[in-house]
Amino acid sequence: MTEKIYVGNGKKRESQYWDFFTLSLKTSELEKYTNKKWYVSIVVNKRKEEDKFWNDLAVTINDYKPKAKENTKEEISVEDIPFR
Repeated sequence: MTEKIYVGNGKKRESQYWDFFTLSLKTSELEKYTNKKWYVSIVVNKRKEEDKFWNDLAVTINDYKPKAKENTKEEISVEDIPFR
């Protein structure tokens, strides 16, 4: 497992009508992880405890890379087909 790359913090807020989250992101860190379409994939996790600024969310880079699928296609001949 790789080291988490923290790029910001957040807080859960409550209003008269609904709950919402506010995030503070460090843009200089985000720029390093933008893809070709200028998107950044992030993960927002709830902290075990609030920090000294009452942030209860942690924002990290989503660095998950799916494993390449192996080419598992089998060659099938006409003789392998049960009906003709």
